[in-house]
Amino acid sequence: MRDKKKELNEKIGKLKKELSGLKRELTEFSIKKELWFNKKEELKKDIAVLIKKIKDVRAKRDEIFKKAKACKEKRDTFNNEVKNLIVKIKKIREEKKEKISIYGVSDPEELRKKIEKLEERIETEALSFDTEKRLMSRIKFLKKKYEDCRDLVKLNNEEKRLSLRIENAKKKAEEFHNNLIKYVEEGKKLKEEFEKLSKNIEEVKKEQEKAFDNFINYKQKFSTISKTLKEKLLELSKLQKELEDMIKKEKEKKRKEKEETLKKKIQEVKNKLKEKKKLTTEDLLLLQKEL
Repeated sequence: MRDKKKELNEKIGKLKKELSGLKRELTEFSIKKELWFNKKEELKKDIAVLIKKIKDVRAKRDEIFKKAKACKEKRDTFNNEVKNLIVKIKKIREEKKEKISIYGVSDPEELRKKIEKLEERIETEALSFDTEKRLMSRIKFLKKKYEDCRDLVKLNNEEKRLSLRIENAKKKAEEFHNNLIKYVEEGKKLKEEFEKLSKNIEEVKKEQEKAFDNFINYKQKFSTISKTLKEKLLELSKLQKELEDMIKKEKEKKRKEKEETLKKKIQEVKNKLKEKKKLTTEDLLLLQKEL
């Protein structure tokens, strides 16, 4: 019995030592498991932030692309307008050449200015009758000539109008071209930012996968240790129960032996009484217990 009890105590001591080590490992794996889980969750939040940023960049890039496309279309429209107007103004200039060769006048506006100058001279200067007559005749001749080449005036006006339209169209085309260049540059920067964010997301995802793998690894270790710990605790509980039962049996055995010894001693005292022998203090105490 004593050897068995010693063996049980040794087994219990060994188990308690194992359990202490298992608990330390369990605590360690629990901490690491939680650390990697929190790391995984933090990286998940980081990815969400990066995804929001990349969506914003994509939206901006799409908006810039639309603006660049609109600018290109506008630029091309004004460039085509310039080409068409140049064709028209060339035609006007050809017509002008023909009219100039017919009338011998390149600029009817010069005729009008000469007429105004002569009329002003008549009005403001004290001229002789012959001089005034001669000037009036000259004015009449110039007016007739001006009237004859009035269609050349129209052509000049049309040429000026077309020149102004060409100039405005060129300015607009240049303005939209400059805006197009600006949007293309912005688009390049946004593309670079988009690519950088995409790369960051991939890197963080790899980190997250690594964190998740570590979390799963420590979770599995935690589960394995937890299972082993439960098995060892159950084994310890059985051994402790076995030891308790053994101790109870020992106590019961001792109690019965003590009881039996007491009964024998009491019987001896009773025998003394019968034989009328002198009782000791111890004998009297035994009799009290009997009562």
